[in-house]
Amino acid sequence: MDSSTSTDTRVCNSCKKLESALPVFLKRCAKCQTTLYCSRDCQKADWKSHKKDCSRNQGARSSPSSSEALNPDSQRMEDMFRIFCLGTVTSDTLNIFSTPLRPGYLGRLTEAKAFAAIIDSYRLRKDDEYKYNGDASGLYNEEDPLPDFRHFLTQAEACGDVLPSWWNQQKRRACERLALSDQWCDINCAVEKSDIMEHYGDRLMPMRLRMLAERATGSHLGL
Repeated sequence: MDSSTSTDTRVCNSCKKLESALPVFLKRCAKCQTTLYCSRDCQKADWKSHKKDCSRNQGARSSPSSSEALNPDSQRMEDMFRIFCLGTVTSDTLNIFSTPLRPGYLGRLTEAKAFAAIIDSYRLRKDDEYKYNGDASGLYNEEDPLPDFRHFLTQAEACGDVLPSWWNQQKRRACERLALSDQWCDINCAVEKSDIMEHYGDRLMPMRLRMLAERATGSHLGL
């Protein structure tokens, strides 16, 4: 909250109520950090009209690539097109088929890398939900993200073929601790596709993490 601005002039961008007339302080959009809302319901109601402004406002603080305008499914199609139509198939890029949709993906990783993939799939999923659906929850609604992350893990456990065979409650607690303490895998910090690509040095990693999250939650964005 920006305490330097008078509550007599700050208004919710959706319901237009003055902050001084509300029982709560207005919160900034977690993505662009400029637009104010009094509640999650108001933020979701305003999303269709705010979406373009949000991207522009965020662009003033960073410079996302043009491909960020694509939704996750379109981006996956673009990745496939570039590999098979532009002739960029190599032994490295062929591992696109070793995706989280195939049972055992996480089991083929070291424990540390599996934890990182699980956490980052959650982080990217939250960014996608906010960016494409206007769904602000957890970090994006200025809430403690741990309960939401735990719900994500519970969903993944219910799938049966997403998490590695060595996964148990002790490993789950270790994953949760890492998600709160690691310098990179921190669920208290937002992450975008470009961040994932830069960190892993792999332009296909966002696709794999998105597919992992879809498998874990049992749902596609927009459905």
